[in-house]
Amino acid sequence: MVSAQIILLTDAGSNVLSQSTIPNADELKGTGAEIHVIAVGDQVDMNEINGIASEVSEPYVFRVSSQEEAGDTAQRLCDALCQ
Repeated sequence: MVSAQIILLTDAGSNVLSQSTIPNADELKGTGAEIHVIAVGDQVDMNEINGIASEVSEPYVFRVSSQEEAGDTAQRLCDALCQ
C-alpha cells in the first residue's frame, strides 16, 4: 500500500487557527501520510514548517526564493515521488 504524499506550498506562516496547524499535521502523519513542504520567500516561519513536515530535511523541507523556483522544486519532488 502506498502512503499518502502531501505537498504543501506556502509563502509564510499560518494565518488562520495557527495553533492548530502543527497538531493537525501530526494527526495526518499519524495516519501514515508523508508531508513535504516547499516554503517560498524570506518571511517563512521555519519552526512551523519543520513542525509540519515529516522530517526537517529534503525531501520533506525545501526553502526557495521565488515562485518559479517553487514550481521547479515541486516538479522535481513529484517526479521523485512517482517513481
